[in-house]
Amino acid sequence: MCHNLPSPAMHSAEEWPAAAGWMFRREEMMASMGRGGMMGGRGMMGGVNIQVPTPTGQDEIVAYLQKHAFMSVKAAAIPSPRSKGALLFAANCARCHALPNPTAHTAAEWPAVVAKMQTFMKAMGKPEITTEENREIVRYLEKHAKS
Repeated sequence: MCHNLPSPAMHSAEEWPAAAGWMFRREEMMASMGRGGMMGGRGMMGGVNIQVPTPTGQDEIVAYLQKHAFMSVKAAAIPSPRSKGALLFAANCARCHALPNPTAHTAAEWPAVVAKMQTFMKAMGKPEITTEENREIVRYLEKHAKS
């Protein structure tokens, strides 16, 4: 394992097959390096034996991740899709991942979620949203959040 277990809520159900596929391919590459491949048997993980799940195991992992993934929604299906907040929400959030359903969190939870996403945007070198855009997105999400 090259990092902590990912939270299923990191991606939508639609995104998990590709994301997990990338992780499985990386795992296979690292395992082959440890079997005497490119690193002469020393392994990329300092001698740690990397076990790659079988194809059936991979399918089971992806199914679990999809079952517990974050709730996504198409932009046309969000509440008040032509409002300023909805347009900013859709345009900015969809740059990195599927659009989360506004009912995925309570009104009290959304400000922290948006702040966390801003941190990720900055770390990934994505254009950041302004303070006013943040306020507008948060107001929109709070208005349409789960009860």
